[in-house]
Amino acid sequence: MNDFTFDNFVKLDSNKIALEIIEDFFSSMKYGCVYNPIVIIGLDGNGKSHLAQAIMKRMERYHPSKKFKLLNPEILRQEIRMIRKQIAIVTPIREIMSQLQLHENQILIFEDFHSLTPREETLRSLSVEFCKLLKKGHHLIITSSKAPQIS
Repeated sequence: MNDFTFDNFVKLDSNKIALEIIEDFFSSMKYGCVYNPIVIIGLDGNGKSHLAQAIMKRMERYHPSKKFKLLNPEILRQEIRMIRKQIAIVTPIREIMSQLQLHENQILIFEDFHSLTPREETLRSLSVEFCKLLKKGHHLIITSSKAPQIS
């Protein structure tokens, strides 16, 4: 994924708006008001992961104080399985989010959210934890091929 930058991002009509929003995001950083969270939803192959990686690379270059944590559904599933074996009472999502140990100026990128297919209580727990992060001033970037569905 080292070559996923804005320089080699394929610009299409389908991702034009997303690119404009990302450019606005970077422009607004110097004024302290940024889009938060950023949710990138699009069809498979439209460059959501490429865009997330390009954001990380540009942030690392121009805003080195910002640090990233990457979370994807497979990591989340593995963590939930491990925590459920150890602690059955504590909400696994809350435990996982606290283990991320996000510090000031860190950005959480959650890629391929669509493949999580969470149950309603998992989705609720995730949204509560995401809101806590946003209230603490963290940035959140989510990529997904479709809006989350509650089963």
